Amino acid sequence: MRLTAIVLIALAVMFLCMLPILGVNYFVWLDSLRETFACASFSLAETLGASGMTLNGTVITLSNGEKVNIAHSCIDFTTIALVAVAATLVITLVLALKGYAPTKLGILIMLLLTFIVGTAVNIVRIGVTLYLADCYYTSLVQSAGWQTFHDSVAFFIYTLYIAFCAFLAYAYARP
Repeated sequence: MRLTAIVLIALAVMFLCMLPILGVNYFVWLDSLRETFACASFSLAETLGASGMTLNGTVITLSNGEKVNIAHSCIDFTTIALVAVAATLVITLVLALKGYAPTKLGILIMLLLTFIVGTAVNIVRIGVTLYLADCYYTSLVQSAGWQTFHDSVAFFIYTLYIAFCAFLAYAYARP
């Protein structure tokens, strides 16, 4: 018992000593991830037909001069995780209604896959938001406001993703 307490205290002290290094590395990783997301969503928006936008790190300037900071408004792993949990619950519910009972390992694998695909869906969401904001700024963004516009696009894309997951689960589950 005494040895276990000493080991736990030593691990806690090591963790506290490593916390600044872990924190700095986390923010460096997050910054590079934000730039990757910004670049991928910028490319997608241009592929969809937006033109005249410029990319500077994580700040995208729309053709009308409006600046969109991807780092603060779009990358949210909590949202991606909640959408992944919702998609996993929908898949599990559809499978249960079709007569399957997924194991805990199967549910964890589905959760991991829906999180990974949800990350890609987040890039699509950002790209579609940028495309719509660039091409239809006066009719969509100015009339509704940026936050309402952003949240509406996110709700639509994520709902479409969850519905697609439900469709796949229904289509591939044998009765």
